[in-house]
Amino acid sequence: RCANPKDEEEGTIGERKGGGAKGSASKKDKLEDVDADDVDAVMKALDLDRGVSSCGVEGCKQMINLIGSNCRHCKLRFCVGHGMPELHGCGKAAKEEARASWMLEQAQAREETRLRQQGRPLETGWKQHKSAVLKNELQKKIAAKEEERARKKKDEDRKKK
Repeated sequence: RCANPKDEEEGTIGERKGGGAKGSASKKDKLEDVDADDVDAVMKALDLDRGVSSCGVEGCKQMINLIGSNCRHCKLRFCVGHGMPELHGCGKAAKEEARASWMLEQAQAREETRLRQQGRPLETGWKQHKSAVLKNELQKKIAAKEEERARKKKDEDRKKK
């Protein structure tokens, strides 16, 4: 079954690995045979020492040690064939993310158009950052020159005395 029930309506292809009855029963059998004080044996019984090495889609045995992709929505690791969110059950989340980024781009474009029509110069984030940096540099130079003039004035006063 898919982790997101709404994705089942969209007709996603793959299913995620879950805690199936087969896998949990065999792990329980392995754990019963292992001494509880031996940490290495417990980790080996639970397969925690090797990490995730196969695709996150149930039934896919593709190894992902070298090449694989992490899903930013469900945080699972998938093979190249199931790496797209739509193929492994995160289609709805990917669609919402794409829509949100598109809406943000459209809002920025509307704001830029409005500013152009008003005759104001456009200030993007980079321009704002650059102008702030330049203003800081100018303030530092002004302060340094004022300090230099104050030193010269003190030196001239000392020479006169």
